[in-house]
Amino acid sequence: MLAIQNVFYHWGAVIVPLGYTAPSIFAAGGNPYGVSFTDPKGEPVPETVLAAARCQGTRIIRFADVLAANREHVSS
Repeated sequence: MLAIQNVFYHWGAVIVPLGYTAPSIFAAGGNPYGVSFTDPKGEPVPETVLAAARCQGTRIIRFADVLAANREHVSS
């Protein structure tokens, strides 16, 4: 996981990990790198995992908003 991040850095990507920022992360298994789910039986995704995914999406959107606001400030 850490080795592939170097590739993203070369592409200029910004990595926004979840860390342990919300209780929903712990409820979904406690993965600080991001939400994941696998089920070979084809069961639906549990609500705990969906809640953690929503948390991750919200975090990324907030970070993108900060970047966008700064970009507008710098270009004016």
